[in-house]
Amino acid sequence: MQRHPTISVPDQGLMDHAWDLLGPWPAVVEGADLLVPVTGHVEFASWDEGTFMLEAAGASALGLGALLPLVRTGAVHRTQAGGGALEWDLSTEDPALTVRAVLWPGELLLIVRRVEDEREVCRARARRTAAYYAAKYP
Repeated sequence: MQRHPTISVPDQGLMDHAWDLLGPWPAVVEGADLLVPVTGHVEFASWDEGTFMLEAAGASALGLGALLPLVRTGAVHRTQAGGGALEWDLSTEDPALTVRAVLWPGELLLIVRRVEDEREVCRARARRTAAYYAAKYP
């Protein structure tokens, strides 16, 4: 019998592979300063570090750079959001932003806020398909 794939989640231990954060996440980015949603991309090399990339026009409209390095600043914890999710905080240095990450199996939400006034800058919604997980965990 083949063992069901699991992954290690900081502060949580072993969980089902559907909670795998690592790798690419194609995203749709929405914000009050955007006339229409723009495409973005989130990539996590580890649970501690990632990169949030925005198309140039969207980044400019939001007053952000096109490439934002993310660093985890808080513990990963389970919440009751949407029937159970993982949440943790990230930050960027330039500009100074806080990012709340919320992860469900196959779905990631980033809520980006400015540090100085806690104003929401944008939200990135990313999804992975079942085909992605089937290819990564054959």
